[in-house]
Amino acid sequence: PPEGHFVLIQAWEYGSLPKAWIPPILETVSEVWCHTEYIRSLYRDAGIPEERLFLVPHGVDIALFHPQADTYTFAKERGAERFLKQKAERGQPFIFLFVGGTLWRKGIDILLTAYLSAFTPADNVCLVVKDMGTETFYKGMNYREKIRELTQDTTVPSIIYTEDDLPPENLARL
Repeated sequence: PPEGHFVLIQAWEYGSLPKAWIPPILETVSEVWCHTEYIRSLYRDAGIPEERLFLVPHGVDIALFHPQADTYTFAKERGAERFLKQKAERGQPFIFLFVGGTLWRKGIDILLTAYLSAFTPADNVCLVVKDMGTETFYKGMNYREKIRELTQDTTVPSIIYTEDDLPPENLARL
């Protein structure tokens, strides 16, 4: 900016920072706000001085996101019918929740492998996957089709999948 401070907020999940970024950051950036310690370590390892790096985690609206929030009711999501039948027969299952883009760099492949290895259809568990960006910024790079197939596979433990945009109050209810 022509005056004041320049604060950079650039999450980076791809390993080391691009070398071309380093000189402009050193010359023009007053502070780098990092959402995680991992991101801060990438900037530090790239030679950005520690005193310019600040850990600023993502915020959360505690009026919406809290343990007493109402429970989300699954109905039309892929895998919901199987989940509801399981719940009626065995009681409330233990639910694992993944919210984010279903990309390899976010670990969805590791999560699916672990879940499918640890549990069987006889276990009272369910993996809920709330995907995002499937038709926009993550189009063609996600596990959408694989997870959709798994929701219909009765030889694996229960999985619910949705890619619907949810208003914040429904996301909190998940």
